Amino acid sequence: MLTLKFGGTSMADAECISASAKIIIGRAEKDRVSVIASAASGVSNFLQDSIDSCIKGESVEKFVQELKQKHYSICNSLVKLHPDFNIQRVLDKIDGIFTEYEKLLNGVVAFSECPDTIYCRIMGMGELLSNPILEEVLKSEKQNAILLDTRDFIVTTGNQKEGDPDYSVCTENFLPYRDGESFSKYRILIFPGIIEGASEGKGLGLRFLRHIERNAVLLFMVPATSEDIQGEYKILLRELEKYNPELLSKARILAISKMDVPRVDDEGNKLPEIDFDALQKALEIPVIPISSLTNEGIDELKDQLWTELNKEQNQVIEISHAPIDVTLIEREEPEAQEDDEEQTIYLNEVEEEWDLDKYKGIGWDE
Repeated sequence: MLTLKFGGTSMADAECISASAKIIIGRAEKDRVSVIASAASGVSNFLQDSIDSCIKGESVEKFVQELKQKHYSICNSLVKLHPDFNIQRVLDKIDGIFTEYEKLLNGVVAFSECPDTIYCRIMGMGELLSNPILEEVLKSEKQNAILLDTRDFIVTTGNQKEGDPDYSVCTENFLPYRDGESFSKYRILIFPGIIEGASEGKGLGLRFLRHIERNAVLLFMVPATSEDIQGEYKILLRELEKYNPELLSKARILAISKMDVPRVDDEGNKLPEIDFDALQKALEIPVIPISSLTNEGIDELKDQLWTELNKEQNQVIEISHAPIDVTLIEREEPEAQEDDEEQTIYLNEVEEEWDLDKYKGIGWDE
């Protein structure tokens, strides 16, 4: 089974999702495919901002409406690109996520805090919103695809932020789709899927970085559509250094992906051509342009990885783990109210008394 990973830029808008679906369909003609897809570009940062703002008591409604608008807009655009795209079927799946998002943010406002359980639920909503859209695009193109809930397969031994995956349970849960009763039933398996801030527990966070410690060679991927390829690479490098400086001693390769996509900025202006020789000289590591769509550079990348893996100096002899403690992000405390000053909270501009009982059992203490 072939596994394809699509990051935020691959899920940024209708055109990008459509292009990603085309790559998946092409690969599925040759082999069964599992697809790991991220949230739409910018959504994970948006969710983090909404949590931070609601802890300070800001309006919930503006965040809910903006998140809805972004995904509704993507769906409306996809109808034009894929006439058989069933927008109502997608909305039936994602509208419940918006409802839950609103409820959880209201709880964050009410308690002026966001417990780990609630934080992880909110931060995972970007993938839960984007993946049903990708699934429907594939089905509109008559593909035998199924969207699976990652939470049914990946079980951790601890809490959501710090727990190690229990690989024996993960493997057992996945067996029916790998070579069991569902083996021939579905051709494409879709799973909701290192971002800046991973060293502080964001995104896949510390456990993902801990997994990297076991690898002999680090492959970085930055899309050719980026306006600052070197800058994005250095962001990833800084996350590794903040987590464990020893990771910087590992061999590194930079692959520039999406070479088949035109290099234009958000306004459609053409970006300068990439000077690969200058980039490689500046970073002092191999830089290889690739395209999953055209297969450009794929063989070269595989050869380079094989060469690096077989170098004696790149053999992993001993693993030195960084401490796993999560660094807590300091929050600004709300200004204290005067004893004789009565505080009123407004929801959707209607004065009401908070019913805190409805938040018990979902992440907040009684």
